[in-house]
Amino acid sequence: ITFLHSHVFFYFIKFIYTFIYRAFNKVFFIILLLYHFFVINSLAINYVSINYRVFFIIYSVLFINLNIQRLISLFFLSFHSDIYLFFFIFYFCYCVWQQRKCIRT
Repeated sequence: ITFLHSHVFFYFIKFIYTFIYRAFNKVFFIILLLYHFFVINSLAINYVSINYRVFFIIYSVLFINLNIQRLISLFFLSFHSDIYLFFFIFYFCYCVWQQRKCIRT
């Protein structure tokens, strides 16, 4: 996935979560985040290596531990979202690089 595709995907997810948050109540939004957390972790445990597991677990824990208002303002409605996106993509690229290095040796 290129940076541009990741950027577009991030803003698509941002739009979906913001729409759901505004359209439904907070309880539904919390259920959605919990579902997101468990799906990501189950995928990480079953299908990917330890580096990807670390990435997905950090990502999921960040989503779950922040309270809802802060999560919305921090990730979705703020200009700082690009900074967090950059860090996630950078760490993901690092995981891919480590994985390829392990495969080559």
